[in-house]
Amino acid sequence: MMAISHVSATYTYIAGYEPQSDVMQHNRIDLDLEEIMSTHLPGNTGVLLSSCTGQECNWGGNTDYLTAPTVGAGNCGGGKQAGDCNTAYDIYRYGKYSNKTTTLRSLYAMGTKTKSSRNDASVDVDMVDNPAISVMNSYWNSKLGTQTTWATDILEAAFQGTTIGDLNMATVGWDFRREIIQKGILYLNVFPYIIWEMQDAINDCKFGRITANDDASVHAWDEAVAFYTGSLEGSSQYGDPMNGKLLHALADKRCQNFRTCTADYDMDPQVGYSVINHDVFEMFTTGKDQIRGAYTSSAADKCDVVTATMNRISSAILNLFVQGTQRYLWKTRQTQSAKQAGEFTSFASAILPFVNQVDSACAEKLYNRAWRLDYTTDSWEDIKTCLENTYPYLGVAEGLGEVKCSRIGTLDEAMSWTACEDPSTSSSSDYEGIALGLGVAFGLFVLICAVVNVYMYMRMQHNADSAKVMQAKAVSMA
Repeated sequence: MMAISHVSATYTYIAGYEPQSDVMQHNRIDLDLEEIMSTHLPGNTGVLLSSCTGQECNWGGNTDYLTAPTVGAGNCGGGKQAGDCNTAYDIYRYGKYSNKTTTLRSLYAMGTKTKSSRNDASVDVDMVDNPAISVMNSYWNSKLGTQTTWATDILEAAFQGTTIGDLNMATVGWDFRREIIQKGILYLNVFPYIIWEMQDAINDCKFGRITANDDASVHAWDEAVAFYTGSLEGSSQYGDPMNGKLLHALADKRCQNFRTCTADYDMDPQVGYSVINHDVFEMFTTGKDQIRGAYTSSAADKCDVVTATMNRISSAILNLFVQGTQRYLWKTRQTQSAKQAGEFTSFASAILPFVNQVDSACAEKLYNRAWRLDYTTDSWEDIKTCLENTYPYLGVAEGLGEVKCSRIGTLDEAMSWTACEDPSTSSSSDYEGIALGLGVAFGLFVLICAVVNVYMYMRMQHNADSAKVMQAKAVSMA
């Protein structure tokens, strides 16, 4: 029997989460993404997607977007600002701010889906076999012919301006490519890697590596939280939504659009903390406690309970990508700027594998719009509705039901937006109505019984009084 070694030091909190190990360097991966987004990628040129019909849109950057690039120059297709783009690529490819033991941690390395815990094949689940990641791999293999490198392949095409699958990055404009890069890094590389860190924690737990130190199951779980949140959110509860760059910040940003900022103290649905962050962080804490509770070397059954928590977290995060997909589905309903089209494709790519396993016809409509840039065959309303019908079934295993209309909310920008309702909410309302009806009926029944009882009692009293009177008359006559 192996007793758990309790934490003897206090580690820096992550947006209110208390890690049991040192993950400060992991937390700093958001600084890489921040520099890529804010410093080296060019700003929005404002061009329409339809105006990017040739090489003139291969490289952008404010007023220089019509400058023809030198094809094949560097990693970004050449052009006057290719130096900045190549710097962004180098940070993505090799890392800058997040240190490992002897090297730098990179956003690129997170994109290949071939990780293994290397403990014991009898207990380990490799990255490719994780329930959520295997869904992603299977779908993109069917579309791109690559099972484990699809994420890095997509980003490589966006950096270089080349064709991947049905999408030609050379003709969509730099605004589009920039959105694929900065959002694809987060949604296609970091998100699956968060799931992997949770899986790695479960593998280590089952193998018996559950002591609270840097070689522990709980350490991998803390890493998942670090990669979800980032250093820019700070240590205080709720984080700093103005500065964050990772999924925690995305949740706080989308809740303002969909009126779901209801988990904070002021209860303003458009200001403050995302209800999705609130729920995900509760589950992160639950998983951490479950791992720490697995304190014997033969506690495989105790480690198994963490799998359900992982699947719930993986599925709950999909709410963020659904919100983004629905928002940019609406924004691109009439005209499509290259920027908004790129955002739509980024968000849609994150949920396409999960939509496909629920409703392949709906997924194909979404794919046509996002990857074939077909904005006419299917209406945005039709896609919105078919997506909403998949919500209760998006995700994996115990996570089914974590994507909810109540978590998605109502798009504030769309005045005529029709919000969907969760099936459980409707059923609950029906049951409440039935219960109310039964309650009223029962109340009336009790009232009637009471009236009848009073009436019968009064009749009995009246009959008794009448009998006494008759008896008295009889005595007096005698």
